[in-house]
Amino acid sequence: MSFDTDRNWMYSLSGRHIHLWQWTETAATDTVGSYRVKLPSEYYGKQLIYPNEDIASGLRIEYTAFSETFVSEALEDTSARASSTGISFSGGVISDTNNKFGDFAQSDKIRIIGSNATSGGVLTVDDLTRPGSHSGWQPSQTHSNEEQTSTSGSGTGIKCGIVTDGSGFTTFTITDSGSGYAVNDTITFTDPGSTSYTAVLTVATIRTTNNAEFTLSSSGTVNSTTLTLEGTDLFLDESAGESITIYQIPKAVTDASVDESSHINLNRMLSLAAVDYIRAQMKEATGDLQGKEYCMREFWKKLGDNESNKRNISMSFPASPFAIK
Repeated sequence: MSFDTDRNWMYSLSGRHIHLWQWTETAATDTVGSYRVKLPSEYYGKQLIYPNEDIASGLRIEYTAFSETFVSEALEDTSARASSTGISFSGGVISDTNNKFGDFAQSDKIRIIGSNATSGGVLTVDDLTRPGSHSGWQPSQTHSNEEQTSTSGSGTGIKCGIVTDGSGFTTFTITDSGSGYAVNDTITFTDPGSTSYTAVLTVATIRTTNNAEFTLSSSGTVNSTTLTLEGTDLFLDESAGESITIYQIPKAVTDASVDESSHINLNRMLSLAAVDYIRAQMKEATGDLQGKEYCMREFWKKLGDNESNKRNISMSFPASPFAIK
C-alpha cells in the first residue's frame, strides 16, 4: 500500500472484521477531458474515505481485546478450588485430610459437587423455643450435643444444644442434622437434668444432598483443613472417600444493597450485551417488536464480538513499509 504511508489511517473492530478508512484531505472529483476537477457541490477538506488500493505487502495492526471490566473496581476473584477424596462433612463443618482448602477465605461463597450423601438431614423445625409448650425442665442449664430419645419416623443422629432459662423452658440449637428424617416427623428429647419432662420437635425442612451452594463463616475456622459454614447451616454427615470438588463462586448482590456502584461479574462487552437484552425485553413488553429485534441483534453481535476477542492471533508478513500500525 503505497499512497500517503506517512499519513493517518483509521480502523474500527467488529468481531473478527476490521473496517479500514483513509484520513485524507480531498474532495470528490470527475474527469473533464484530460483534467480532474472538483465537483461544485462537493466539500473539500479532511474526511474519511474507503481505501482504493490493493494491499500487496501486508498489513500490520496492533490492538488489545475489548475485554476490560465495566467498572473501575476489580471483579471478585473466584479462583479458589479444591478436589480431594479426603473430604468429609459433619454438622456445619467440612474437613479435608489432604489439606486442599488453603485458597479459601472467610465469607467465600462455594459450590459442592460429588457428594454421595442423600439421606434426609434436619435443617429446620417448627419451633426451637419451648417446643410443644412443654413443662419446665431443670432451670438455668446448658447441655451440648444431646441426642433424641425417640422419633415418629426412622431418622437417627440428630444432635442439639439445649439451654434452659430460669423457668426451665428450653431453647434448642441443631448441631448435627442426622439422617433419614422426613418432613413432619416428630423428635422427642428428654431433660438430661433433674426432671423427666420431654420436648418434641417437629421437622419442617430437610436437606437431601450436600451438592449445593453455601457461604463460609465470616468469623469461624477457615484454613487448609477446615471450612466452617456461616450461621446455622448444616451438612448431611458423610465420611471421606468420595471424590468431591469444592469451588468458589461469585457472591450474589441482595436487592436491598444494589446501587449505582453494583455490577455483574462480567467484562465490559458482556455487560453491554446484558443491557441490550434487557432493552429488548422492555421493547417487547411495550409491543415494540421492531425495537426488540434491533436490540436482540445488538445483543447477539456483542456476544459474537466477545467470543472473537478471546482469539489472540499473531500474523507475520515480509518486511516492507506499512500503511498502518
